[in-house]
Amino acid sequence: MTDEEIKAEAIEWAKRQPDFPKAQDWVINRYESDPPPYSSRTLKKLFGSYNNFRRACEAEILKHDPNEPVTLDVLKQDCIVDEQGCWIWQKSTEQDGYAKKGIGGKNWRVHKYVHEVLGNNPKPDTKNKYTVDHKCQVTSCINPEHLRWATASDQAKNQTRGKKYKQSVSPPKSHSCLEERLNWYLSQCEVDANGCMIPPNKPTGTGYVTIEYIGRNKARKVYRLHILSALQKDNHPLNQEYYESFTPNHEVLHKCPVTKPDKRCCNPEHLKIVKGAEARRENALDTRDYHSGYRLKHKEIPEIREIYRDCLEQGWNKVNSYRHIASIYEVSADAIGDAVRGTRKWKDVE
Repeated sequence: MTDEEIKAEAIEWAKRQPDFPKAQDWVINRYESDPPPYSSRTLKKLFGSYNNFRRACEAEILKHDPNEPVTLDVLKQDCIVDEQGCWIWQKSTEQDGYAKKGIGGKNWRVHKYVHEVLGNNPKPDTKNKYTVDHKCQVTSCINPEHLRWATASDQAKNQTRGKKYKQSVSPPKSHSCLEERLNWYLSQCEVDANGCMIPPNKPTGTGYVTIEYIGRNKARKVYRLHILSALQKDNHPLNQEYYESFTPNHEVLHKCPVTKPDKRCCNPEHLKIVKGAEARRENALDTRDYHSGYRLKHKEIPEIREIYRDCLEQGWNKVNSYRHIASIYEVSADAIGDAVRGTRKWKDVE
């Protein structure tokens, strides 16, 4: 048979399967009645990569093949496009919001890789220190049309450095007590479409907005604005002594109705005060009921365990069952194993 005939036969077989096989599932014992005609190694040799084979079959590309070149189209698959045309990165990000990815054995900030390598844009000169700046002011965006080379002063004028901010502002000197200063900052907040109240000041490296206040003893203290907002909501004292006794034992969690809560938000209705172990427990869950570090929801665990039992009844082994379910929920097989066994963060799910 010619290579083209082999390709056609492999594509025809794959399209007959109810769930398109991933490379690691291309094994004979999974398809007893209709085994694959060729090995995955043969397919990679003929098509160049397993993802190319999936493309030939018009199947979704679930995971990038490390042996395949990282193109702009490949990176865009891991983004969502918002109303402003930003390509918002949906995978790993750094603490300051920049997209990150291991490419060619090197850890890259994805926007730099897109602009410098894929866009073939060398630095303008070596005399000045240049960085890749976001014209859209959204650090997780990798749209090449939103990127440019900029000096530190150019970037400062654009007010990027993480997200879209105004210049920092300070309350009038007449606002002498902490409560007055808090209310002034809350009055300056912008309310977004989700009801989040975003202060005009830039956040710290942790993502929270802080304010300074000089107390009666003339000592300059720093307060997190969202904590003060939550304390005021629950009628707690707003003074230095109470704040310093509160912060080591309690946490204020953001419950914003969004995929990823904004730490800058100071809307008291989006804040919840919790203590000790309860804080650590609730902090492991975001507003969508996802566990931190997982892309699975609580309500999906019983479904996963039911599918797993069905796989075993059909004669599948444990490993292939995990892989099959992982392909459905687009997570790792290890995460499915933890969910099925009820280990790690799933101990409390019956």
